[in-house]
Amino acid sequence: MFMEPEITEKQTWNLVEECGEYYYIEPQYVTPSMTVTETIQGYGARLTAPGYLDCTDWEICDSVDEAREYLADTYDLCPNCLGELDSDYECPDCDSEKKTLMELHTTPPDDEGRHPNYCHLVMAEFEPHYGSYIMTLQGYEGAALLSHEDLEIFDSFIRENLFGYVSDEYATLLGESLRLCLG
Repeated sequence: MFMEPEITEKQTWNLVEECGEYYYIEPQYVTPSMTVTETIQGYGARLTAPGYLDCTDWEICDSVDEAREYLADTYDLCPNCLGELDSDYECPDCDSEKKTLMELHTTPPDDEGRHPNYCHLVMAEFEPHYGSYIMTLQGYEGAALLSHEDLEIFDSFIRENLFGYVSDEYATLLGESLRLCLG
């Protein structure tokens, strides 16, 4: 895994604003160009690439368990060891299964079309249409026409059942494309 999970000890964090961006940092890294808007205590959780400057923003949590849950849910990591999950949502490092594909995809969505336990997942439906597929997303307006090859990027459950959850990052990209096309 290129990016590794990191959880700090409980410590002080500053929420800073710099050039219109807000993020948490440790107090010793505050510079004169930053405005401190809040100071809190908590456990920092993020992904980082040791030996590189790459990292995600800090998420500040009230407990180590909450920090582990945040990392597992946000980055699809194993909730036990925070290792990478394979395409079937199983952890090869500790043989712990986070969710089977069937359990994941058959959980009913909330009122906004999102998975109740993984808010970054949006329910999608795929309808065959003359050798292609019409994809609709709950909570989003419009639809997209996908080729058979496009459908291959999704996991086996979606390809076989023509419904399931997709990342909201994909949904957002799809939504932006539709807005651009519809004007």
